[in-house]
Amino acid sequence: MRKQVLSAILLFTFAQLPAFAAQENQDFIQSSTEAKKIEFYWSKPAGQGPFPLLLLIHPDQDSPKIGGKVFIEMGQLEYWSKKGFVTVAISQPGYGASEGPADFCGPHTQAAALEVLSFFRAKKELVSKRIFIYGGSRGAVVASMLAAKAPELSGVILKSGVYNFVEWTRVTSWFNPIKLTLLWEMGWPTEEKLKARSAIFLADNIKAPTLIIHGTHDSRAPLSIAEELSENINRAGGKAQLVKIDSEHVIPMTKVNELMETFMK
Repeated sequence: MRKQVLSAILLFTFAQLPAFAAQENQDFIQSSTEAKKIEFYWSKPAGQGPFPLLLLIHPDQDSPKIGGKVFIEMGQLEYWSKKGFVTVAISQPGYGASEGPADFCGPHTQAAALEVLSFFRAKKELVSKRIFIYGGSRGAVVASMLAAKAPELSGVILKSGVYNFVEWTRVTSWFNPIKLTLLWEMGWPTEEKLKARSAIFLADNIKAPTLIIHGTHDSRAPLSIAEELSENINRAGGKAQLVKIDSEHVIPMTKVNELMETFMK
């Protein structure tokens, strides 16, 4: 019943959006599998739909963990809605006002992102069949797993992610900040847990065109793992493009936006 009420509120919100201006909104859906709410921010372009959808998945954050709101502060919701996309920024569990503990890109986080994606897919008056996913760092891990699980995506953009935690955990220093966060949220790193967050083992299922953006000097997420994912997707008959940037782990969003816009056209 609570889920139906939330859906009705969101439908009302969609209907009330003015046709002449983009508007940023904070909303929630109730998980269909857990008694937890999922927060997301979204914006639509001016005019009448349906529009292509761009789902943004945020990186790790220090306190305060504002989740998807970071894309509003970065101007990304405004930027992409003006480019003609319904733009949605999810807050992963443990971030923003999303409920539930963080599980470092694990099953709960992946399920939450899939629920938000499914919610917008159903809004056919608002969203067209052209659906894209972007994730940076931690968000790229989630986006890469969605690429293997979500049907009929138009494209996936992955920036500075780790896609093989089995190998990465073996070779990475215990002082790597990503590794410390992984262990804190996931617990002891069994092979089963690591594979549940490693898109490399599901590369055969990634059929959507995939743009992988990675820094050549990334000390947190080695370039070799991005290269491996790209090679495995292409070997399995998919279509992956790896763009190497002369950068460390953090890549300027101006450059990322430029690459994304070209790719999504």
